[in-house]
Amino acid sequence: MVCRDNLPLSTSEHEGFKRFVKKAVPQYKLPCRTTLTRMIDTKYEFFKKISMAEFATLKSVTLTCDIWTEDQTKQSYLGITVHYLPDSGSDDEICSANIGVVPLSESHTSAYIAKVICESLSDWNISTDSISLMVTDNGANMVAAAREVFGSSRHIGCIGHTLNLIVTQAVAASPALETVIQKVKSIVTFFKNSVTASDNSKKMQLVNGKTEGTLLKLIQDVETRWNSKYQMMERFVALADLISAVLLKLGNTGRDMLTGSELAIIKEAIKLLKPIFRATEELSAEKYTSTSKVIPICYIMRQVRLATFQTSFEYIRDRTTQQFDWPAKTKLAAWDGQTLRNVERVHVYSISTLLDPRFKRLHFSSALTQSEAIQHVSNMMKANLRTSEPEARVSVQKNLSAQIDPDDFWSIHDSIIAATPSVPGHDAPGGIPIELRQFLNTPTVLRTTNPITECRRLKVEYPCLSQIAFKYLSMVATSVPAERLFFKAGSIVTKQRNRLLGKRISKLLFLGSLSEDRWFK
Repeated sequence: MVCRDNLPLSTSEHEGFKRFVKKAVPQYKLPCRTTLTRMIDTKYEFFKKISMAEFATLKSVTLTCDIWTEDQTKQSYLGITVHYLPDSGSDDEICSANIGVVPLSESHTSAYIAKVICESLSDWNISTDSISLMVTDNGANMVAAAREVFGSSRHIGCIGHTLNLIVTQAVAASPALETVIQKVKSIVTFFKNSVTASDNSKKMQLVNGKTEGTLLKLIQDVETRWNSKYQMMERFVALADLISAVLLKLGNTGRDMLTGSELAIIKEAIKLLKPIFRATEELSAEKYTSTSKVIPICYIMRQVRLATFQTSFEYIRDRTTQQFDWPAKTKLAAWDGQTLRNVERVHVYSISTLLDPRFKRLHFSSALTQSEAIQHVSNMMKANLRTSEPEARVSVQKNLSAQIDPDDFWSIHDSIIAATPSVPGHDAPGGIPIELRQFLNTPTVLRTTNPITECRRLKVEYPCLSQIAFKYLSMVATSVPAERLFFKAGSIVTKQRNRLLGKRISKLLFLGSLSEDRWFK
């Protein structure tokens, strides 16, 4: 419970818990806090050895990193998570582990962060050569640290940060729209701070048939929280009639309800921001493939925005004299083209999309970037082929002498054919490997299909291509796992547990990240 449910180490000494255990299992003797701590240390060392042995065999690992400052003590930590497909070949979900919440004792320079990352990887027996990708936010120090350790080719910025930065920039480009949003934020703040307004809101919802467990609350916009602006506006519109009634009932609150035109503006802004909200949710997956979805989602968002963009802004323009819509429209329209071109240039996204049986070449807008992705994959397959061919020739020579029949003229030829392993060939020197060409020419599978499961099914048919596919489909597109790590850390380090050391927090988070199958088997 301490590791899985974030209960304090002193739980076994709480009077209520003692009574519960005595009633449930009378003969069981509860361990004291000291014994419980020792048990956690033992469990941690046991599972760490198992994980280190597994990490040592991995050929492809993705890291996510982020920095968090704990509110109670103002101590900063570097969080590191690892993501990989196990070599056992039986798991169709991406495995994850929290390998570190490292206290930072120096200025957060790129050199210091790079040093901490290298030390953490060494401590867990993870070779830097096995790191296929590192995902961070777009902070200059994190980007520089990642590129110092792994190079620019093995680093990408979090696509979630990029998407939500677009929202901030689009709103900032339209002062009038920003004014309306600030007005909504002011009303939400009033309801959050006023007990009377909050109570009236609850009573009105109960009168309208809501139950205690289904009452809706207003959501506040927080700059550092993704999609909170969209969620604030969406909830505000859902409760607009109730908010208006409460403000009218309370009288002099210093907050005026939005006018009809302003409310119409918020509704249309919601339509424009909804695709970004949905995209962020889709790309924040941790157990399933996300990098291969970036290009398709950006393409789909562009089509959705083209379908709704003009009507939305014309609708807004007809209902307000303020020409706020055109700056925001220009900003979002420029983003549509620019971002789509940029994501296709990121080889991690383009290769992942190309090798995903659900997408392949469907959503590429640029023939050049599609061609470059095919060339990248071809080069990797040829490199693998060059490595395997000498081994195949040695194997053939070893088996020839044992299989030659002096009475059969063609026995040598037959022995070579029988001993030569099936390896991907090429149409011509410098051409596309046959495996890749055949894979791209077959129909795509259903969108709901797990691409990793499908690649395992096709492994016999495409042995060389599947190895590259497993590498890229096991990567994650955002640094959300590292941010989730800090959310969990915040649940552990509370006012009652603010004396926990960084090492203890790291152990609890690692044990808490283990799957139930591993923990209880």
